[in-house]
Amino acid sequence: MIECPFCHHQNREGTLFCQNCDRSLSLNVGDPRATRRIDTPPDAISPVSPDRARLGKPAAILLHIQNASKPLRLDPSQEIIIGRLDPANLAYPDLDLSPYQAHEQGVSRLHAAIRCRDDMLTLVDLGSSNGTRLNGRRLVPNQPDVLHDGDEIRLGNLMMHVYMEQQH
Repeated sequence: MIECPFCHHQNREGTLFCQNCDRSLSLNVGDPRATRRIDTPPDAISPVSPDRARLGKPAAILLHIQNASKPLRLDPSQEIIIGRLDPANLAYPDLDLSPYQAHEQGVSRLHAAIRCRDDMLTLVDLGSSNGTRLNGRRLVPNQPDVLHDGDEIRLGNLMMHVYMEQQH
């Protein structure tokens, strides 16, 4: 068992974040590489959305990051891991949000994933320190929730909107 240095909860071996307080178990307290914790009001965690309408696979995903000059264009044919680059800890997300002040905004190294399965686009929180919100609802870690055109995604305090570019 691994004891959390913050809340003293006993966690299973191999656990990276405390199951009780969500703080990192692998880094020392005060380590500058650790995801910056942000204070957020307590809120209910959202269950998986019952809306499973299949809208067809988009040709591209456009992410409009708050205060960015132009959107990011992503290929939905592969899983997209979103986070911030940290070679020292072997964190290599597909989409590095470091240029958008990701660390200051509370984005984890491997924060969330966008997946396309069965012509349905989903967003999955990967057990991030500060959570992922979809249209204001906090996602349950490792449980996919359906993404729709125009949805608001919040990784920690970093806000973005997702738009689907359909095939013609």
